[in-house]
Amino acid sequence: GAETLCGGLREGSGTLPGPLHEFPYVRKLQRRVSNSVTVKMPLRILVADDNPALRSSLGQMLMSSHDGWVICAEAENGQQAVSKAIDVRPDVVVLDLSMPVMDGLEAAREIANAFASVPIFLYTLHTIPALEQEAPKFGITQVVCKPNWQSLFDAIESATNEKGTNPEPPASAIRSRAFVSS
Repeated sequence: GAETLCGGLREGSGTLPGPLHEFPYVRKLQRRVSNSVTVKMPLRILVADDNPALRSSLGQMLMSSHDGWVICAEAENGQQAVSKAIDVRPDVVVLDLSMPVMDGLEAAREIANAFASVPIFLYTLHTIPALEQEAPKFGITQVVCKPNWQSLFDAIESATNEKGTNPEPPASAIRSRAFVSS
């Protein structure tokens, strides 16, 4: 017959005598891993602009500026931005002001109503004091002047470092709540 191995496991049986967590070494290892390992989730950014060349350039600049920044969705108008935000639950949203179908302000209002904790940036040529004063009423974190890439990067860094990434993680992150945001 089959030989009995240490701990009562029979050779070839493929089963352990009890649940793995009952072994002291495994419990200690689980505690050490859960207390010390930080899993850094990517910062998922939705970009909406009606100019395809600018939308593509902005996406490339964002991703190349920081390891871990990814474009999770692109939209060519505000209505599409709202729909995609609901579908993909981004960590950050970057919107143009002047877009067809629905402008950036209305899109920001709808996205902010759905995801209050998601930083929303209005990236536009139309930076006037009145717009900057009204923007928070639409859920906009900050208005950033095009084509100042660095100001946009700095604003995203500032907002995500203060808040951490989105406290309502995207569906892809929900499968494991063991991660710790840094």
